[in-house]
Amino acid sequence: MLVTTDVPLAAFTVLTLYLFWKRGERPSWRADVVTGLALGAAMASKFSGGILPIILIVFCLARKQVKSLFIMAGACLLVIEAAYLFSASPLLYFRNIAFVNANHFKGYPFYLFGELKQGGWWYYFLVAFALKATVPTLVLIIFAAVQAARGFLNRWGELILLASIAAYLIVISAAADQVGVRYILPIFPLIFIWVSRIVPDFLTARTGAAILALLISWHVWSAVSAFPNYIPYFNELAGGAANGHAYLDDSNVDWGQGLKEAAEYVRRRNIQNLSIYSFDPFDGPGTEYYGLPRNLGTAEIREKLLLNRPGPGTYIISSHYIIRMRHVSPAWKTYKTIDRIGESLWVYAF
Repeated sequence: MLVTTDVPLAAFTVLTLYLFWKRGERPSWRADVVTGLALGAAMASKFSGGILPIILIVFCLARKQVKSLFIMAGACLLVIEAAYLFSASPLLYFRNIAFVNANHFKGYPFYLFGELKQGGWWYYFLVAFALKATVPTLVLIIFAAVQAARGFLNRWGELILLASIAAYLIVISAAADQVGVRYILPIFPLIFIWVSRIVPDFLTARTGAAILALLISWHVWSAVSAFPNYIPYFNELAGGAANGHAYLDDSNVDWGQGLKEAAEYVRRRNIQNLSIYSFDPFDGPGTEYYGLPRNLGTAEIREKLLLNRPGPGTYIISSHYIIRMRHVSPAWKTYKTIDRIGESLWVYAF
């Protein structure tokens, strides 16, 4: 369940926009075909890839490249059709877009800054980016924005990058459930590319190279030090992974990735009287696969965790659920953890 399509979408988004930029003002049919193929791969990876054709249509119409649009569309539809193994019309793809959130609970309260709220916040993904991106990334964005105020270095390329970043942020903020920064993952590589505009100026400045080296080293250190617990990563502005639960929940903190580590934790300490409430949206056999007790059921959660003080024993509970249990049963704000497993599972002893 940890294998999602957000990374392939991000990769094919970058490839599509790079090929579109490279074709320049004098596109050839070959360039349009490969751009369309990359676009089809992005759209077949995840439905939010449907944002990309809107961007390409706007830019092509602005340059009166209508013929290119038809060529790219044909190549794109070929890939989408291939994704269905040529067993259905590619129009099925566009009909299925309407069912993306069909299995989502409409009244689900989203979480931000310790507050639960139905409908969420328009700025949720901006906050999520600010807390989940590394601090050096945020600093480089500021540097690039200040420099960009003086004009474009590559007008065509920067317009494509900035328009794509804005489009993803606006559409995802308006349409996506507010449960994880992963929904805006495609903007990360686009931002990395755009902020590189500062490099020539910094390399010619006296201390510029040293500042860049420091920021890049900091960025690398953030990645290396977070290994292997990347899902609950938060930057220093949020107080790190240990304090991330104060700001965001769901796939920002735990998506069931810590079960293998939890099983090893239990074996090493020979824990016997154990109850576990891990994040598992599919109610699958994940805990039992690793030799752990089955997840507590709904009735057991209400009886053993919420209505009464937990009975004697050890409890391993997802940080996502701890966040929400504290809103239902304030007693959980007073219970102290005895340990944490990968910053995603909290251990209690009663």
